[in-house]
Amino acid sequence: KSEYCRTSMRHLMAALPENFIQIHKSYVVNMNYCDTIISRSRPTGSQQDQFILLKTLPRDMSAVSSQDMPRELPVGPKYEINVQKFLLNKYAHPYFKIDRR
Repeated sequence: KSEYCRTSMRHLMAALPENFIQIHKSYVVNMNYCDTIISRSRPTGSQQDQFILLKTLPRDMSAVSSQDMPRELPVGPKYEINVQKFLLNKYAHPYFKIDRR
């Protein structure tokens, strides 16, 4: 039987530590596991899309199999500012790389 959460995303985000950010309508990411932020050109037009690449975890540390968890997560256009703010605030890690492909 499926269970649903009646908590809104806004209330959920308020309860999480600062290193969790919303990057898409349906994605919340612990930025401690962010490896790289990349930008890719769209096939048509001049716009670019951002993606967060997650670090690969050792097999024994992963709660779910690596096949179930995507390594590359899209950043929604409305949420790009969240990523930029995180990178500029005191919780940002100096080893993040931004790759523009």
